[in-house]
This record gives sequence, C-alpha cells and structure tokens, in this order.
Amino acid sequence: MARIWSVGQAMEACLAAPLRDDSGARASGNRLTSNEALQIGLIGLIGLAFILLFVRYNIQQRASARLAEQVFGQELDLTAEAIAAKIKLSFASLSPSAREKYSNWPGVLEASLPKLPAQIGRIVLLADRNGTLRAVTTEDRFRTGDNLFQIIQPQQLVSILSRRNGLRSVSLLDGRKFYLAVRILPNQGMVALFQSPSHLTVNLGYRSSVEFGFLAGMALILLLVAGGIYTLAARVRTERRRANARLSDTETALLHSRCGLWSWSLDDDKIRWSRSMYALLGLSASHETLTHKIISRLLHPKDRLRAHLLTQFHEGGTTIQKTFRMRHQDGHWMWLEMRGKITISKSDGTPRLTALITDITELKQAQSQNQTIFARLLDAIDTVSEAFVLWDSDRRLVLCNRKFQEFHKLPDDAVKPGTSYDDLVEAANYPVFENSLLNRRRSRAEACTYEAKIAKGRWLHINERRTTDGGFVSIGTNITAVKRSEQRLSEREKELKATVQDLRSSRRQLERQAQQLVELADKYMTEKTRAESANRTKSEFLANISHELRTPLNAVIGFSEIMKRALFGPIGNKKYAEYCRDIHASGKYLLEVINDILDMSKIEAGRVNLSLERVELDDIIEDSLRMVLPAAQDRQIVIERQGLTNTAMQADKRALKQILINLISNAIRFTPEKGQVTVRLTKSHGLIRLSITDTGVGIPKRDLAKLGRPFEQVENQFTKSHKGSGLGLAISRSLVELHGGDLLIRSKIGEGTTVTCRFPVDSNCQQPKTPTYRETAHQENAVHHAA
Repeated sequence: MARIWSVGQAMEACLAAPLRDDSGARASGNRLTSNEALQIGLIGLIGLAFILLFVRYNIQQRASARLAEQVFGQELDLTAEAIAAKIKLSFASLSPSAREKYSNWPGVLEASLPKLPAQIGRIVLLADRNGTLRAVTTEDRFRTGDNLFQIIQPQQLVSILSRRNGLRSVSLLDGRKFYLAVRILPNQGMVALFQSPSHLTVNLGYRSSVEFGFLAGMALILLLVAGGIYTLAARVRTERRRANARLSDTETALLHSRCGLWSWSLDDDKIRWSRSMYALLGLSASHETLTHKIISRLLHPKDRLRAHLLTQFHEGGTTIQKTFRMRHQDGHWMWLEMRGKITISKSDGTPRLTALITDITELKQAQSQNQTIFARLLDAIDTVSEAFVLWDSDRRLVLCNRKFQEFHKLPDDAVKPGTSYDDLVEAANYPVFENSLLNRRRSRAEACTYEAKIAKGRWLHINERRTTDGGFVSIGTNITAVKRSEQRLSEREKELKATVQDLRSSRRQLERQAQQLVELADKYMTEKTRAESANRTKSEFLANISHELRTPLNAVIGFSEIMKRALFGPIGNKKYAEYCRDIHASGKYLLEVINDILDMSKIEAGRVNLSLERVELDDIIEDSLRMVLPAAQDRQIVIERQGLTNTAMQADKRALKQILINLISNAIRFTPEKGQVTVRLTKSHGLIRLSITDTGVGIPKRDLAKLGRPFEQVENQFTKSHKGSGLGLAISRSLVELHGGDLLIRSKIGEGTTVTCRFPVDSNCQQPKTPTYRETAHQENAVHHAA
C-alpha cells in the first residue's frame, strides 16, 4: 500500500487543492469518506447482529433451563413415587409386628429401584418412622444408621412434603446442596431421592453445546469479516494521512521557500495556482480558475510571458525557463523565475505547462547592487594615484587603471581584458615588465615586492600579491620623490654626523649645568624648609607672647577704666584723669593689636575653622556700622548704606562681622574729616558683592600689591599720623578666602579707594571642625575676662 510521491505528483496534488491549509490537511486525514463511513456502519451492523444472536441465545438458554428444571422435577417425583409404591407392595404381605422386626431393608430398596441405568449423582435413602436410615444406594455421602432429621433441616422437609410438584432445592446441615423428592410410607417410614445439581448442569450443557458451537462459529466469521473491513479502512486512512502529510509538507516547503506552482493549459488558456503562489503575491487564495487575461493585469507589459511560451512550444521546446515580473498586492514589482515543462495530455492531447515559480527579487536586487559596487570599485581603482593591474592564473589581463597606462605609455588597445602578459610587455616602452616577470619566475611565493627605475629618473615601488584563483595583483607606487629625498638625506647625513659631534660636547656641558641645578635645588629646598620652620616658630612665639601680654593688659585696662570712671571716688587732679584716659585708650589699642597678631598667627598656622550658618547680611551690616559709628562721628564722616536688602548667605557670623569692621574702620581711619564712606551690597552672576568705598587720598598703583600682606602698610601722610599693625586687611582677606571668595582693591590717587569682598551664593567654604573659629574666640574672650 505504501506509495512514493514524485515531484510531479506533489505538484499536481498542490494544484488540485490550492485552498487547503495545513490544519485542513491534517483534519482531512482524520475525516471519514463515504466509503469509510459505510464500512464502519457495516462493522457496526455486524456487531449489532452478533449482540442480538447472543441475546437470543441467552434467552433460549434461560427458557431451556427452566423447562429442563420442570422436566427434571417431574421425573424425580415420578421416580420417588414408583419406588415408594414398590416398597409398599413389599411390606404389604407383612404383619405390623413383622415389619418392626424386618431387617432386609437394603434388599427391599434394591428391588424397588427402576431397571433404568442409574442417574449420575442420584442417591436413594430408605428411613424408618424415626428417621433412621435403613438402606442407602451408596454410602459415599450418607451412611446407614444416620438420622435423616440430622441431615435435613425439619422445616425444609416440611416444606418439601407440602409441595407435590416442581424441583426442590435443599441445603444440608453440612452446607451441601441437593435437589430432593420425599415420599411417606404409611406406618413404615419414608423414601428420599437426592439428586446432585451437577447432573442437571451437565445435561443442560450437553443439549446447548451444538447451538453454542453454531453461534460461536457465526460470531467468529462475523468478527473476521469486521476485522478485515476495519483493517482495510485503517490502511486506507493511514495512506490518506500520509498523502496529506506529504502534501502539507510540500505546501509548507513552497511557502517558506517563496515558491509557487502553475498549471497552465495552453489550449483553453486555463491556469491554476497553488496556495503558495497566491501568498507569494500577497493575494487571497481563490477557487476561481484563472486565465491569461486575468493574470495579465499583474504581469509587467514588457515581459510578454504567453507569447514567449507559445513561441518556444511551436519551435519544439518543452523545457521552459523564463524570468518575468509580476505586481505584488502592495504595488511593488517582484522578479520571478519560471522553470517547468510542457507535456501533452494522453487523454485529450492538449498541451499543458507545469512550472515552479521562484521569487528572485532579492537576487535581482543583489545583482544590481553588485553591479553598482563593481562600477564604484572600477571608478575607485581608476582614480587612485598608484598603478593597478590584475592578472588571472593564465597571465592574462583582467583590468588596469589609467595610472598603469600613463606609467608605461600603453595605448588603449593594448590594455583590453584578455591581453596576455607577453603581448603587454612588447607594447610597453620601458623594461619594468621584464623585471617584474623575471622576479615572479624566480619566486612563486604568495607575495613579492621590488623597486624599478624607469625613464626620466622615475622610480616605482611595485607590490605583487597572489590571488586565490592563481592570478596576481600588482600595485605600483611612484616613489621618485622618496628616492630623491633619500639622496638628500644621504647628503644631510654627513652634515649631521659633524653636528652630532658638536652636540656631544654640548651635552657634556649641559650635564654639568644640570648637576649644578640639582645642587641649587637641594639648597633651595633646605632654605625653604628652614624658612617655613622659622615662620611657624614666629607664629607660635606671637601666639604665646600675645597670651602672656593679655594678662597685664587686662589689669591695666581694667584699673584704668575704674580710675577713669572714679568708681571709688575722685582722683583729685585733672591731669591724673587725663593720664588714666590715655592709659585706658593705649591699653585697648595694644589689646587690639595683640588680638590681630593672634588671629593672623592662627590663620597662618591653619588653625582657624568656620562655623557656618545662615546669616542675614542686613543684620551684620547694621551691627558693624553701629560699632564704628562713634569713630565716624568724631571725624564728621558720613556713612551711607546702598544696594540690596533682605539678603542671606551661609557664613561664619563672627568672621563676617570682623571683615566688615576691619574694612569700614580702615576706610574711616584713612578718610579726611567731613568725608564719606559708602557700604554697598549687590548680587550678580552667582556672587554676592560687599563693597566699602571711601573718599580718601587713594593708594598708588605700585603699592596695591603690598596691601593684604601681614605687617605691611602703604607709606603716606595718613599712615604717619594714624597708627596700626597693618594686619586688619590681611586678616580680612584671609577670612574672605576661607569663605570661598576673594578680596579686590581698586584705588585712585585723590579720589579714594574701593574694597570689594566677593562671596559665592552657594557657599563652598571650609566645613567647621572642632574647635570652631567662634568657639576659639569665645574661649579666648573667657580667658581675657578671667584675667
């Protein structure tokens, strides 16, 4: 039954069922045809007939069993009646007293039994009036002397005696079952017939064996027929499933390989497509029979497919290979390739084309891209500055560029593809080809490189590489300029050798100077370390001496203030009061100088830390102005506040106030009487600017660089009359820089000076450490007061 499909059968099957998808193919393998349904129905009828025969046989068996029981019961009753009648006749001639003494009970029983063959499983018992067994036909199951009432339950015996007809079944006391017939002998006892149930079963089985054999034979025949039909139907279904599976595989392969099938009757112009062909063009599969008129709407007008097929057929060609275009459902053109064969139908003699259609759109696009790439490659090769030539394995020219022709003065007809190497050598005007050929003959290596000199002093660097097909590619680079440079370099080499000798002596001199510089650097580092140590010693000394001076100064200031205020009574002399005021003022001035020295020493030692918090600049400015206002009023100097208000920043409040007090005090100190000091607050470009401008005499430009250095002052008429330590501006500059800002000074002689402190809005100043600047100041103030 197994069949092998050819490609033609698969194509015909796909064309015969173009609309069936994979699920339909699988379902059709399990769907029953009309013949299979008839076969299965016939099997069902045979099975039904077999069931009816079995039911009929069962009913007959039950009826036969009931009839056999009735006949058997009647026969058992008649036998018991006959035996009882014979026994009665045997005892009829005896007197009652003789009957009681009679002992030949077995003989009487044997004489009373029927002359027929003994029944299998039948036992006859003869008992006296007391139920004692006097005679038994066989003692296998019952023995003489046993009591019948101990063998049979009395109620069963009464039930049997009450029924005269029918088969009675009893259960003995030991559990055995028998059919029983009992007859009473008046004044003598009773006769009991026991029949084993197996005897009745054997008789019934023997009578039904023929019927059962016939029925079994019929059933076997029906089963064989049904099995044959089912096997045949199963094999047919299996073959259909295999055929559908092969068809489904073929259709799936066509779909995934982007192919389609055509069946074209050239006589009546009817065309059938496979489902994959519809899918290839993005169309919905249809049962409609196509014609060339219908598909011509999809064909490209320049391809003329039908005319080509008819022309080739009339010329005797049967194998078709044609490339054409068809329009996709989306609107773009697809390139398709037809490969098929025209056959003549044996039935009606009409020509028919069966063809496989393959989508070659991507192949066409790749070919177009390759042509474009090849054209670009040729253009690139032709535009390079090197001479390029490609030879095949037979030493024939494949292609070369314009530079190759120019180098060797070759005409256009000499560089045609296919020209042999020898012919090209003859056409060349220069011997470079001979050099190349000899070099390649000497070495068959994969690559070789050499230089060749051609006319007019030109040089070529030629690099040859073997290709995978046995040919080789040669690239010649014009190295004339390189060669000329080499010649110039050779001439310069001699000059350089002389220069090198001079450089060697210069290098030795530089080495000696470098050694001297190293020694000077060591001395510098030593002196620098010594200076830094001295500076630290100075700072420590200033700090220590400041602390030592504060104790007597506090006493001087305190006692002089008590005397100035006359807390314990009048001094008595005005001169003494004037002296006390001078002592008190000088003590306070000296304490300020000491505090400035101490602050400067701490700043230089790096022991000042800021305690940052949100500070309202309005409050700081007002507090600072309030503290310097008495000094300004004494000299009739006007202080003016300008700029922004309600401005805050992150800063150390005490340090910021110290900066303002120092700067404003300096402005007041160096401003003539009836002058003006202006404090201005602005903010722009992410910076807060705090400017203090005075109308003093100004500072020379050459002296601006000195300002802000510790213990330095500008010499003018004001510094001579106004004493100071020269540390206020240096401390202010250092504190501003600790806040991440800077301090700028602008001054003009005769007009005044402006000092500007610039702070970043988002302060990136030093984070507070322990102890903070404020805590250190508090501790020092506590020491001052304690002293």
